Amino acid sequence: MLKFKDFGNDIIDTFGTSNEALPAKMVDLADMYGKEKRSIKQAEAVIKQRKEVLATQEATLYALLDNIEIDSFSSGGYTFFKKVDMYATIDASREGVAFKWLEDEDFDYLIRRTVNCKSLSSAIKTVIEETGETPGEDEGIKIRIVNRVGVRKK
Repeated sequence: MLKFKDFGNDIIDTFGTSNEALPAKMVDLADMYGKEKRSIKQAEAVIKQRKEVLATQEATLYALLDNIEIDSFSSGGYTFFKKVDMYATIDASREGVAFKWLEDEDFDYLIRRTVNCKSLSSAIKTVIEETGETPGEDEGIKIRIVNRVGVRKK
């Protein structure tokens, strides 16, 4: 059985050392945890809304710059200018063709074998569940376990 003192000095300092008080202290801590999670979720919603406003403003500014045919202007200590970013990805169904093109154009140094971390974690979890064995450094696999508290809304 896990005792309150097993959680470390920080929690003991915060909640006292009485194991009898543990259930009430756990409820208090869970309430604080829930409030903090809700606060973060609200802040993230506000940030998302503000980013949407910024995206609209940016699109409007770009259109205005383009419409009056200027590349930049200064206002309020900032210089605003037209900028174009490009992001390229490879269509998974055409990977072979794309890799061949990259090789033909001397961009073969861009090609790397990769493994999606979430997919790898899922596969390793399945191996552990099915065999009871955990792959390790001999197999070139590093595993990091993070213990967390799950929370569901009632």
